[in-house]
Amino acid sequence: MVYFLPMKHRSTSPAKRGRHRIAIGSMTVLLALVAAVLVGVQLRRGSSRSLPATPTIDRRLIVHAHTVPVTGILGGATVQGTLYPGLPGSNTVHLTVHGLDMTSSSPSLTLVATMPGMRMVGVTARLRAKHGTYSGTIPLVMFGTYTATISLPQGCTVRHGMVQLSLPLTLGQ
Repeated sequence: MVYFLPMKHRSTSPAKRGRHRIAIGSMTVLLALVAAVLVGVQLRRGSSRSLPATPTIDRRLIVHAHTVPVTGILGGATVQGTLYPGLPGSNTVHLTVHGLDMTSSSPSLTLVATMPGMRMVGVTARLRAKHGTYSGTIPLVMFGTYTATISLPQGCTVRHGMVQLSLPLTLGQ
């Protein structure tokens, strides 16, 4: 049993009081260190159980690159081609014109794509002719269907046409 006496009845010297304070301070620091170690061990045990070993991804939610067919018309001729990767960003376009005398055609055609119903500036691409096919890249910024106008200089005239460029949101394939 410990009894505390009022200050006026204590008969300790200043040196003894100083040693008391050092002893109490040391015990406080020691208890704080033990508590910190116990908390650290407990946190380490808890965090290792809460994290899964490997994250799981629902494969049906992954968007994959794919080739999208392109068809349209150009001054009485048909236009067929492809668009790849079919995702927002830079896409490569290959177009072939069927049913038109291409001997006097320009070595390039211009494609201007807009999205119907959206207030956007048309995206312009210049496709270069190589082995009977016009190829180039066009930046399409979002999924959806774009209407693209084609301009093909041919001699002293310019032939105009239209194609649909589609970036379908196709998941899990």
